[in-house]
Amino acid sequence: MSATPLAPAHEDNVPGSVATTQPEQPAWIRWVLAWLVDYSVLVYLGYTLLYVISAAVSAWFRPSVIRTNPLLSALRMPFAWINDPLLTLQTADDGEVVIARWVAWLLIAAPLAFLATRTLKTPGRRALCLNLEVSPIPGAWRGTLYGTVWIIVALVTFMAGWYITDIRLVALFTNIGQVGRIGSRLLQPDLNVLPLAIERMIQSVFMALMATVLAVPIAIPLSFLGARNVMRGSALGMAIFTLTRTFFNIFRSFESLIFAILFIPVVGLGTFAGALAIWIHSIAALGKLYSEQIESIDPGPVEAIQATGASAFQTMVYAIWPQVVPPFLGFTFYRWDINVRMSIIVGFVGGGGIGLLLQQYTGLLRWSQVGTIAWLTVAVVWVVDYVSSKVREKLI
Repeated sequence: MSATPLAPAHEDNVPGSVATTQPEQPAWIRWVLAWLVDYSVLVYLGYTLLYVISAAVSAWFRPSVIRTNPLLSALRMPFAWINDPLLTLQTADDGEVVIARWVAWLLIAAPLAFLATRTLKTPGRRALCLNLEVSPIPGAWRGTLYGTVWIIVALVTFMAGWYITDIRLVALFTNIGQVGRIGSRLLQPDLNVLPLAIERMIQSVFMALMATVLAVPIAIPLSFLGARNVMRGSALGMAIFTLTRTFFNIFRSFESLIFAILFIPVVGLGTFAGALAIWIHSIAALGKLYSEQIESIDPGPVEAIQATGASAFQTMVYAIWPQVVPPFLGFTFYRWDINVRMSIIVGFVGGGGIGLLLQQYTGLLRWSQVGTIAWLTVAVVWVVDYVSSKVREKLI
């Protein structure tokens, strides 16, 4: 009896055999590598081009001719500009770190290289054998010029924000020890000032409370005048709606700090000026929130009440008011929570309360006393938030 021939073993199962296929590299890695290639080429070509133009102008013309000729000055200007200092960073040992303008060119080249890699047959795409159909960016807009332009706009906006806000990481990390020194003092509060701090904190809490309570009776009627669904139907109603919304927008735009500066010459330093400042801002803020809530009500009850021949006042009382009472209460307590924190800031310009005491201790660099106020503020804000949440649960 002849033995049945065995099937040949698979190549991968043979000991010592080497697999002939390798896992394909992820698409996004290939795109990043292609972008790096294009980025390097763009930076090199751009900087070299500026250098060649500047060197050619300097070699062929005398300096006096270059200075007096606008065209030659314009040809030589880019290279001179790109080597000038962009900004200077101070170090902890009073040294300087000078960053040249060519760093800005590096940042500009990044989105340009991204755009080129996405839309052109660049050296990076050729080297990595990439097609337009393969992209690591999700979404249908990934292959469109519109989406690519928006990505570039976002990158340029971020870089402009970095420059405009003067972010200096070198200064941050070289002086980071100052944070630890001041922080250690804040963690050692001076309890000798606690009675005075509690007294001023009580002033701030009641300042915020009175500003909120006095703002609600004014904000509620104004909110009905600022609701489009209530005032539409006549030219006069829309005019009142526009004026009311304009009032809300203008007075919400000014911080309570500005109003405190205006009221201090009128009523003097102290909590009354601070309460007036918070009161004005709270009217506009609550009126805006209330009016938007009125605009989002269910129109069914309103239409049903109006169908019975009810007046506008009756419609507000029986159809609109029952729907907006719960969110109005929530907004009011939330505003009181905000005003407690705002009363501390108002005190910095003489509005009284705990903020004035905090401003004095900060100016004197008495960080232990500042730590006492800081921890007391944390405790009071937590208590106010807890109390307001429990009241909302009972009323809403």
